[in-house]
Amino acid sequence: RMPECTHFGVDQHAFSVGPKFMGVKMVPPGAHFISYRALNREDGSLSPATGFFWWAQPRDVQVRVWDPKTEALVHLPDPEEAERYAAGVRRFDFDAHLAPYNLHGMRAWHELSSHITEEHVARISPVCGNISIMAEGQEEDPRMLNPKTEAERKLADHLSEGRAKRAAKQHIQQQQQQQQQQ
Repeated sequence: RMPECTHFGVDQHAFSVGPKFMGVKMVPPGAHFISYRALNREDGSLSPATGFFWWAQPRDVQVRVWDPKTEALVHLPDPEEAERYAAGVRRFDFDAHLAPYNLHGMRAWHELSSHITEEHVARISPVCGNISIMAEGQEEDPRMLNPKTEAERKLADHLSEGRAKRAAKQHIQQQQQQQQQQ
C-alpha cells in the first residue's frame, strides 16, 4: 500500500492518503493525470511530484502497486494477478478502500483535456511511463547533490544521463554546422 500522508492526485484533485486508501473509483473515460508525492518521515518533506497520463476506457481498471524502493506506483509484474485485482474492483471487493473521483471538478478537467486523444497520451508519455516535476537544473538544487533515497538517486542519475545525451547531441549539431560553413 501507498504510505500514509503520501500526496495523491487525479487530474485537478489531490489529497493526503489515509491508512485504508487503495485507489480511486468512478474515473470517467478519457485522459487523466495521476500524480503522487511521497512523504519523508524523517523530516516531513515531500518527494518531487511524479505522475503519469492514463487514457481511461469505460469500466477500465488501472492496477498499480506502491514500490517502496523506488517510491513509485508500478505495474504488477504478473498480468494474471493484475487482472484478479481488476476483477475484484469490478465486483466491488475494494469499494470501501477506493476514494470517489471528484465529480464536482470533472467539468473543469474536461474543459482542459477535451482535445487530448488516446494517441496524444501515448505520444507524450515517456518510455518509463512516469513524468517527474524535477527541473533539469538539479545541480543548482542542494538536495539533489546529496540524494537520500533510492528514488532520488535514480532521478539524479536519469537527469544526469539526459543532460549528457543532450550535450552530446548539441556537440554533434555544432560540428555539423561548422562543417557546413566550411
